[in-house]
Amino acid sequence: MKKEDGNSSFTVIIMPKGVTGNYKTIEISKKTLKFIISGVSLFFLIFAFILIDYFNVKSTALMVKKLKAENKTQAQKIVMLEDTMKELNQKLSKFEEYKRKLNIIAGLESPLALTEVGQGDIPSGGAQTLGNNINTSLKTIKKETVSKSSNEITQIKNKASKIEENLDFLYKYFKEQQKILASTPSIWPTKGILTSGFNWRIDPFTGLREFHQGLDIATQLGNPVVATADGIVIESSSKKDYGNYVIILHNYGYKTIYAHLKKRLVKVGQKVKRGDVIGLVGSTGKSTAPHLHYEVRVHNKPVNPLDYILENDWILRKK
Repeated sequence: MKKEDGNSSFTVIIMPKGVTGNYKTIEISKKTLKFIISGVSLFFLIFAFILIDYFNVKSTALMVKKLKAENKTQAQKIVMLEDTMKELNQKLSKFEEYKRKLNIIAGLESPLALTEVGQGDIPSGGAQTLGNNINTSLKTIKKETVSKSSNEITQIKNKASKIEENLDFLYKYFKEQQKILASTPSIWPTKGILTSGFNWRIDPFTGLREFHQGLDIATQLGNPVVATADGIVIESSSKKDYGNYVIILHNYGYKTIYAHLKKRLVKVGQKVKRGDVIGLVGSTGKSTAPHLHYEVRVHNKPVNPLDYILENDWILRKK
């Protein structure tokens, strides 16, 4: 190092390896050296910042990718839960309708609820006790269906299964009461299309509004018509409105009417069982086409036959 005009400087000697006499010298001032060192330090600082930023960006990208995958999984779970909730609600609705029909058959004045029924003997109180506990369980489940957590869905499924078991138990109880159940008009009288229900309608002959007291089931001419419960034939005749018709009297005040028959296959005083063929579908009396007019009466009061039919609703309905 030597002084030049009062400034310190450094001399760097460069000598090739194995060569003598030929060398180079480079003189660097202290100011220049400081500038070079500062520049190199700044370069490394910038490079280090770029590396850190790169790794941060890469880490963020991986996190975003992971979150997207989690969001997709959560979205799939939500869709699955919504489908499950929909299925459960439909199942519960069917249970509730089934329960309502069983209550009607049991003669309960109001649809009460069914508690958890264990295995063993039928509890004291018979049908009333068994029928008194359906709604509470159903209402509890319906409140819980608002939540979409997996745990609650599992609980709902378990409770729905329990109610199904309870309804099966109740149905088996009624089945054991053969005399009551056998006298209840609980099946479809024929197969076909339900064209008119138990409601107000316009009479196709008079054009006037009237209350239709039964069901009209359109089907092929000559299709069999069956008794919907055990009973005894009290009328098998013909008249202007009904055409050929059959009336069956059942126990516990039930009566069923089958009208517009092509042919009557039973006689007055004849005992019939549920499912016995009593006639053939026709278009006699006040009828525009082949169909069966079917009525259910309790103590001679018309009631909606659909409230008593426990078969699966395989019958087609007019749109």
